[in-house]
Amino acid sequence: MRALAVEGLLIGGLCGCFVSAATVLALRALLHPAPAWTPVALALIPLASLTGALLALRRTPSRGACAALTEDATHAGGLLLVEGLPGADAWKRPAPVAAEVPVKIRRHLLKSVFALVALVVAFIVPASWFASAAPSVPRAFPDITADIRNEIEDIREEESLEPETIEELAEELKRIEAAADPSDPGTAIDAAERLRERVAALLELNSETLKRVVQDSDALARIANDPEAAEEFQKMLDESCAGSCPNGEERPGEEGECEEQGEVPGAGAPDRGRGDAEMSWTDPSELGESKYDDSAKELKPGKNAEEGKLGESISQEDPTAKGEAAKRSAAAIGGRSAGTSIKRTVAPRHRGTVKRFFETERKQP
Repeated sequence: MRALAVEGLLIGGLCGCFVSAATVLALRALLHPAPAWTPVALALIPLASLTGALLALRRTPSRGACAALTEDATHAGGLLLVEGLPGADAWKRPAPVAAEVPVKIRRHLLKSVFALVALVVAFIVPASWFASAAPSVPRAFPDITADIRNEIEDIREEESLEPETIEELAEELKRIEAAADPSDPGTAIDAAERLRERVAALLELNSETLKRVVQDSDALARIANDPEAAEEFQKMLDESCAGSCPNGEERPGEEGECEEQGEVPGAGAPDRGRGDAEMSWTDPSELGESKYDDSAKELKPGKNAEEGKLGESISQEDPTAKGEAAKRSAAAIGGRSAGTSIKRTVAPRHRGTVKRFFETERKQP
């Protein structure tokens, strides 16, 4: 029976070590490590060992079963089974030495060593192996309220919300700070986070409302007919674009560069003079005031049309220009931006065609 109890203790200790190792690993993975639960995990080892011994004793066979097992091991021929009967003392011989119950202690010890190694490893595993062993420390309440206050100030500067709404948010933040309990920071932090979510929801709602109004033609028509609504809509557009749509005045370098690029000859649309000049006289069918100058000179070899400065040209003045404006020429005020006259140089290869065109126009009644 002692052998069975020893075997139960070994098996219980083996199970206790494995259970302790698994418990330590689970606690380190789920909770922040703390010395308080370490003795609890170690106490599982003797507790499991005692439990194993008790279970082994409860499974101990009866005295008759033990006598039969001993008789079978010693080949007593049934003497152990009948020694308890009446009259057995007359022939009873001295009891033989009881056979030892075989217990594989070496195998259990080897398993116990592995269990102890697993338990030690569970304690010495680095905390970096666990994703949640070092959870992020929650932000302090003053930091959260400072962020919300800065966000409200930004909204006030950009006028993204109505002034009444902004003041209401600021008052709500003050009430949360005043009601904060140092002994229960979690409640104050939850209230601050709810206020942050409310601010984000109001900004998103303002943006979504603007999108719906822009996409609704009926709403735009109603706004156009109502001066006050149009003014409010313009204010909403300005608030939505505040800080995200810088105007050209903030980048004079880029504006000047673009302007210079636009003045390069050949860029953009065909030159049609000033934007404020009347363009009715540019109709190509109205050639009553057109002139043809046939004073071309022969180009020298190696000279192109621009270098030769051909004299043959077509010019037409603006009939609506009066006074000094009628005297100005394209060359006098910068060529492409004139608008009071048109003068086009004709290349030599086109001279004959253009000349015949004007002669034909003059012959028509």
